[in-house]
Amino acid sequence: MKKIALAVLFAAVSASPVAAGVPGWDWNPQACGGTSFETCISGGLSVVSNTIVVQLGNIGPGTITGVGLWSLPTGVLPTSASASISGWNNGGTNDINGVVPDNITRYAVGTTNGINDGLTVGNSATFTFTFANLTNAQVLAFAGDIGVGIHSQGVGSCSTKLYLKDGSVENPSAPGDINDCVSVPEPGSMALLATGMAGMAFLARRRRNGAELVDEDGNDLSV
Repeated sequence: MKKIALAVLFAAVSASPVAAGVPGWDWNPQACGGTSFETCISGGLSVVSNTIVVQLGNIGPGTITGVGLWSLPTGVLPTSASASISGWNNGGTNDINGVVPDNITRYAVGTTNGINDGLTVGNSATFTFTFANLTNAQVLAFAGDIGVGIHSQGVGSCSTKLYLKDGSVENPSAPGDINDCVSVPEPGSMALLATGMAGMAFLARRRRNGAELVDEDGNDLSV
């Protein structure tokens, strides 16, 4: 009897879905990748009633400013979305555009004030996507086929996007390196620098030629 009871218990545990019906949707200890530099996250995806819940921990580098779902069924979008941290709004796709084909249905939430409201390194948050017009069974029917997109920025002049599906990274090898993310001077700053250097060169030539340097009031500028 004990052997039968254990066998029944094992079968029941084995048949229990992982992450509320979406097997394999977790990224522990971490998932890493990116479109410009490599960033890492931890967490997972689950289905609760008629919502898809994405839990994220930001391992970094970078500040996460966008989180979304992609590869949704055609014509199926969340009716609303929310974040457990303030300063995020729902709707749009720009935060996770990039590697995945543009014709794939997607939906994202993003910060309203850039990296100032973003999910910083060492912190975690929960993002909930609600499908008010669908049942739990209908959400479960497609939840295993969707992907999660992450937009991270604030590393020099770079931002990167990480795409995950079925618990694995779709773009694991970033083409660049974090050391390549250096700030690029603004065009106005470059023009000002060039003007200053030209003026210094002019003064140097005048001194070499022995010309007298005076301002409009006749004050000597050669000293």
